[in-house]
Amino acid sequence: MEKAALFFEDYLYERPDGRYVFSPTQSPENAPGNTNSQGTFNATMDVAVAKELLTNTISASRELGVNKDKISMWEKMIEKMPPYMIDEDGIIKEWLTPKLANNDAHRHSSQLYPLYDGISPEIEASKELQEAFRKSIEYKLDKHWRGSRSGFMSFGLVQLGQASASLGEGELVYECLQHLVNRFWLNNLASMHNHRSLFNMDISGGMPAVLIKMLVASDPGKVSLLPALPSEFPEGSIEGVLCRGQIKIQRLSWDNMNINVTLVSAKDQETELVVPSEIKNISVDHGSGRIEVSGRSNGRTIFLNKDKPITLSIVMQ
Repeated sequence: MEKAALFFEDYLYERPDGRYVFSPTQSPENAPGNTNSQGTFNATMDVAVAKELLTNTISASRELGVNKDKISMWEKMIEKMPPYMIDEDGIIKEWLTPKLANNDAHRHSSQLYPLYDGISPEIEASKELQEAFRKSIEYKLDKHWRGSRSGFMSFGLVQLGQASASLGEGELVYECLQHLVNRFWLNNLASMHNHRSLFNMDISGGMPAVLIKMLVASDPGKVSLLPALPSEFPEGSIEGVLCRGQIKIQRLSWDNMNINVTLVSAKDQETELVVPSEIKNISVDHGSGRIEVSGRSNGRTIFLNKDKPITLSIVMQ
C-alpha cells in the first residue's frame, strides 16, 4: 500500500482551485456519452480507489506505528480529491467533471465502486449521495435487466447487488438475485455470462458474495447482522461467515424479529453487534462473554474471549 500511495503522490496534480486531477484515467470499457475516447480524466472509480487506498494506508500505519511523517500528507491528499458529483437525472456521475457526460448504455457500473464492499463514511454521512447511488442502481436495472430485457452481463447484476446491499436496500438486492437465478444459470447449475448462454464462472463466486453481504456486514470493531434483508426472506440461516477483525460467525439464523447467532473470535476483543431494529432483549444462550449497552438502540457491545464461541439470542422490537 505504501508503494501504491507513492504512485498517487507522483501521479496526481492540482487544479488552480486546489483539487486533484486524475489524468489519464479510465472507467473500465466505457467512454463518456459526449466522446468516443475511453482515455479520460477523473473517472469516479479511480478517485474512489485512491481514497480507499490512502484511507487504508493511514489506518494500517497508525495500527503499526509507522509512517508518522506521512499520515498528515495523505490526509490532505484525501481532502483534495474530486468530490462525488450528481448529474441532472439525480444519479452519480461516472466521471467527476461537468465536461464529461454519463453513458449508461454500458453493462458495467464502475461508478458504484465505493459501494462494492461496504460504505465509506463520506457516503454514509450524506443522504443525498446515498439517494444518488440508489437511483444509479435503479437506472441500470431499468436500462438492462427489467421487463423483457435479459441483460447481457451477469456480473453487472453482481455489481448492482453488492452496491444495493451496502446501501441496505434489501428489495433491490432481491431483484438482482432473482434476475441472476432465473436468467444466468442452466439446469445443470453451470453459470453463464449472457442470458442462458456463454459459460462463465463470474457469478459462481459473485452471487454467493451478494447473498453474504445481504446477511452480514463487518468492519473492525463492528458486525452488522441482516443489513439488507429482503422481506422475501422472513426466516433462514447461514454458517461460516468470516468477518473483519478476526471474527467468524459459526451460525446465524433468524425468524422474523428473532435472531440467533454464534460468534467466535481469534483474539480477545470487543465489537459492536448491530441488528436492523431496536433490541428488546438480548441474552447469552451458550458460552462465555459479556454484553454492554452501546451508543445505539439496535446495537450492543459484545466482549469476546479468544477461541471461545458465544451464542446470543436477540429479540427485536
